[in-house]
Amino acid sequence: FFAVPDLSAQHLQNLRAITALGLADGLMKSRIELSLRWLYADHRSGVDEFIAHWIALEILAMPNGTSISQISDALSSVYGITRAEAQDRFLIGRLFGLLGRVVHEGKQPAINGSLITDLKAVFLDVLEYLTGVTSGFHAKTGLSVEVVNAVDSALKQSQL
Repeated sequence: FFAVPDLSAQHLQNLRAITALGLADGLMKSRIELSLRWLYADHRSGVDEFIAHWIALEILAMPNGTSISQISDALSSVYGITRAEAQDRFLIGRLFGLLGRVVHEGKQPAINGSLITDLKAVFLDVLEYLTGVTSGFHAKTGLSVEVVNAVDSALKQSQL
């Protein structure tokens, strides 16, 4: 008899990433490999995990510098919406602002696990878009405004 296949969401995401990697050209393949190392590295949790996931997304989607519009453009293409709608729906600017406050101001807010899950979903959508794999629409409804608001609140309280 054969072993029961692993059809967990995590395993299927890994398979989609491997498929995308196989379809990529030289430079894109290098970016994907490095970004996946950051995405799946063993990070504790919270702020460390948030930074690692953002770095993975930045390596993947921002090859020409620090313009986050490249992420929003990819998401707008995946979901058939405008760049402005993608920015509102996926909160990329707010996440980038959060990253700046963590990295440049030394802030260490509590990061909800839902935010990490949402950020990973955005990463997978962008990965599939950039490699031409049919998107699984991982981030469907966008990031949770409530989760990002909670992080913003924690940051504001730490300034008092």
